[in-house]
Amino acid sequence: MATNFSKTLATAIATTALAGILPPATAAAAVDVNDTALEEVTVTARRREEKLEDIPDAITAFSSRAIEDAGIGSIDDALALTPNIDIRNDQQPGVFTMTVRGVSTVRNGQPPVAFVVDGVTLPSSNAITQDLFDIERIEILKGPQGALYGRNSIGGAINIITRQPSNEAEGKISLSAARGDDYTFKGVFSGPISKDTLLFRVSAFYHDKDGLLQNVTLHRKADWEETSAIRGKLLWHASDTLSLDFRASYNDSDQGSAYYVPLGIAIPLGPALPLNTETGTIQGDYPGVGKVTMKDYSLKIDKDTDQGRITSITSYNDLKETNDQEIDWTPSSFLEGHLLTDVEGFTQEVRFTSPAEKRLRWFVGAFYQDIDRIRGLGALINATSFSGILDPAQKFLVPVAQETLDQNWMSYAFFGQLNYDILQNLELTLALRFDEFTTKETQTIFGVAGPRLKRTFNDWQPKLSLAYRWTDDFMSYLTVSRGWRPGGFDLPNILNITEYDQETLWNYELGFKSSWLNNHLQINAAGYIIDYDKQQFFLLTSNAGGGPVQLLVNGRKSKIKGMDFELIARPTPRLDLIAGFGLVDHKLVSIGSEITTPFPLTLSGNKLPNTADSSANLSVQYTLPVSDSSNLIGRVDYSRLGKTYWTLDNVMSESPYDLVNLRLSLERNRWKLTAFVENLFNEKYYTQVFDQRWSGFVTDTGWPSRPRLYGVALSMDF
Repeated sequence: MATNFSKTLATAIATTALAGILPPATAAAAVDVNDTALEEVTVTARRREEKLEDIPDAITAFSSRAIEDAGIGSIDDALALTPNIDIRNDQQPGVFTMTVRGVSTVRNGQPPVAFVVDGVTLPSSNAITQDLFDIERIEILKGPQGALYGRNSIGGAINIITRQPSNEAEGKISLSAARGDDYTFKGVFSGPISKDTLLFRVSAFYHDKDGLLQNVTLHRKADWEETSAIRGKLLWHASDTLSLDFRASYNDSDQGSAYYVPLGIAIPLGPALPLNTETGTIQGDYPGVGKVTMKDYSLKIDKDTDQGRITSITSYNDLKETNDQEIDWTPSSFLEGHLLTDVEGFTQEVRFTSPAEKRLRWFVGAFYQDIDRIRGLGALINATSFSGILDPAQKFLVPVAQETLDQNWMSYAFFGQLNYDILQNLELTLALRFDEFTTKETQTIFGVAGPRLKRTFNDWQPKLSLAYRWTDDFMSYLTVSRGWRPGGFDLPNILNITEYDQETLWNYELGFKSSWLNNHLQINAAGYIIDYDKQQFFLLTSNAGGGPVQLLVNGRKSKIKGMDFELIARPTPRLDLIAGFGLVDHKLVSIGSEITTPFPLTLSGNKLPNTADSSANLSVQYTLPVSDSSNLIGRVDYSRLGKTYWTLDNVMSESPYDLVNLRLSLERNRWKLTAFVENLFNEKYYTQVFDQRWSGFVTDTGWPSRPRLYGVALSMDF
């Protein structure tokens, strides 16, 4: 299944060597040969503008230029170039499993990171997988960030900063065409309504594709998509000390969904259509369709005073999604499912931030979020299957499950941070946040409403960090921080109401950031140890009888330790190198008595599910000037994900796999033409697997990887 590791690594190394020995161009160079220093990136990870290399945290940041160079169009693309964090999509648009240093998404629960767009903490984690366009910067923070970002940032935080309106008229149009009748359009126009005072920006995105993964039963592609989105921004500088930033966006997406593949041999269901025995073949009889609509509105107000800046961020978000799918994933007609989710959220955050030039720097803030969430679940069975007839042409569906969750999540928090220069080269960071989260819900099964359930969870999330700058180019730091994720209630269970507890962890981290050779080389690294209490796990299990039941349960204690390493280098004005490597040693120390299983198991001491034991990435980019105004840019991106176990019993796993992407661009004045290949060696792997022994499905099932994609893109600035 996996491409030979040495083969792909050798390809990347050979590309590096080739770039290094290419002869200089004889034409006048479009690249400034005296400008060889690395780009200085400014981030707002700690709620104020700071140089990335000055922050004592493990942060990977992508500037607008880096996003364009790497062809980043989703958070998946950025995470592939970041060690010790990965995302695995499956089932339907917005459903994913993300793992940061062994801290994973809990399916049907809360994500392991706070997802923040233009300062707004989004109320639904399903928005993480939306397409990215017209982006100024992506900031990926690893390690618990609860002291600043609150609940769910137990593994880290992801900041997306979209581009601001400009004071001069500007625009850009991008078009691409790829294999699978895959077409994308991006457009942006920005400028002043009133010079220096009222500015606007409008961005649009459209993506349409037939897909590449064939359903052999329906004789059609399963991974089709049609997505459109638009975003508008209005920036008003009301005075020298007051600005208002209004943002509105709309996203609508229809996609193929639930195209799981059966693995191995299915359990016979009777005289049905024959199962395709080729492993990894999409062969379901019912075409899955997922629909997502997102609306986002926010208003940010900044008021400068002599004492500091007051910031208010108010937002409203609405996400609606439906998914129609089958549940047996075979050519036979047996089970189908229908899901509906509607999430509306109101968020208010207020901060007061001191000036940045002082020896003592601080900010304090308050946060409130109110989320109404409705989720409907329905399952239907083919009544003719009771007579052994599973032919889709003769199916007669009757409901076997009809469940609704009416939920309200309300949270508030108070937080603050101070940074104090104890010495000129020694910085102390102290941060603290108190979060309280209340979940209320009513579970309705076949129209019969249960009692109104309520649970409240709260926790203090402190962070202490010492950063010592040994020289202007070398800083080391020590950080101790606490992360927290609240608990809640499981999906409706016809047998009984179950709930799961909150989880907490302590993270102990030692790292350094360094710059070498007059900032031609940056090397950053961090080692960490995580003590994890009551870690939440997702189980799709048949232990309750009567078919699969989805549960979230708590273990007792887990232990994680590992390291991150990142290198950025520009040895010549034309050559850029980026490398990352991560290791994670993880295990479930004690499971406790909370989990019952359908068969006797020893789980304590096992590896944690959905956690790769290693990750690596390497990017090589070479710019060859071909005229005074033209450059030829070649780029190779390589990533590797290590072995991953799918279940707590560690029986099923995914072997390490390697991915290679290529880009070749001709850049001339305001034009750029790019040819690209993704998954060059057509690597086949699974991003999610459900074990039949646990799930009660008719077979083991997996979510197939995307095959090789190639195409061309053209962009023009005006």
